[in-house]
Amino acid sequence: MDGAGDPLGDEFRSLLELSAADGPDREAIAHELQSILSSPFFRAAKRSQQFLTYVVQYRLDGNQEPLKERTIGTDLFKRPAGYATGDDSVVRVQAGEVRRRLEQYYQALPTDSLVHIELPLGSYAPNFRWTSTASSSTTSMAASEPDSPVANAPVEEISAPAPASRNRGPWVAGFVVVVVLAAGLAGFLVYRANSPKAVLDQFWSPVFATSRPVLICLPKPISYRPSIALFNRNAKTPGEFDSEVDRMNARPSLKPDDQLRWSDMIEYSDLGVGKGDVEAGFRLSGMLTRLGKDTEVRIGSGYSFDDLRNSPAILLIRP
Repeated sequence: MDGAGDPLGDEFRSLLELSAADGPDREAIAHELQSILSSPFFRAAKRSQQFLTYVVQYRLDGNQEPLKERTIGTDLFKRPAGYATGDDSVVRVQAGEVRRRLEQYYQALPTDSLVHIELPLGSYAPNFRWTSTASSSTTSMAASEPDSPVANAPVEEISAPAPASRNRGPWVAGFVVVVVLAAGLAGFLVYRANSPKAVLDQFWSPVFATSRPVLICLPKPISYRPSIALFNRNAKTPGEFDSEVDRMNARPSLKPDDQLRWSDMIEYSDLGVGKGDVEAGFRLSGMLTRLGKDTEVRIGSGYSFDDLRNSPAILLIRP
């Protein structure tokens, strides 16, 4: 899908040159973007590099309009204006690929990252999530500012430290607070890594990593119905069950103790899709369509092993 030899133009290289003069937040985001693009997960993925750079720059430019699929397709992938996004899924496929690579990158949890760049499922606008490292770095920079009162305070105005026995209580209390905060942060990171949303994104990520539609395969059990001979033998009047409509809307006049032979029943291939299966299939198709993923519904034996091997598929199986 991505490759080092897949040129989409060099005009987006300048987007990496985010000036530090635009503020420390912008500088931190630019530094994190450069770290991501130079990582093993993005280094050889030309399209993923350009996609992530484009959406980050769009966000940093302060655009108020939501980032649309057609906008990305036109600006980044050189599609004609007004092209049919339903027939061309290049943007959706690339977004899924970028999400997958970002997830792989952040599994390494870089310790010096001030901000994490995320691409939420169902959106093309990135989120910038500031980490606890950013807060501590900001505090350190504020403490070292030349204009701060502590830095400019005269030496003679700084009182002598109190004896160690008097300062031990505040020191111990501060240590306990740091331990509690560290434990809380660790718990939050563990919870977030195992949160239902993260698990859900990981579950559906293979579906959005390919441009092929999702196959939703509904089961079709074997169904049987009375044979025409059985209908005719038990007709109350001649010609009662001559038409298919009659046989579909009425039943032969059988008594509870009448005996049937296996030849009196025939396999009927036009019936068999259950109401619950149809409802589940429509709900899955609707959800994936809202997320920008095309679907195809197959019934019974309407799919082959090659279809399942070459496309993402959801099999609804009866117990």
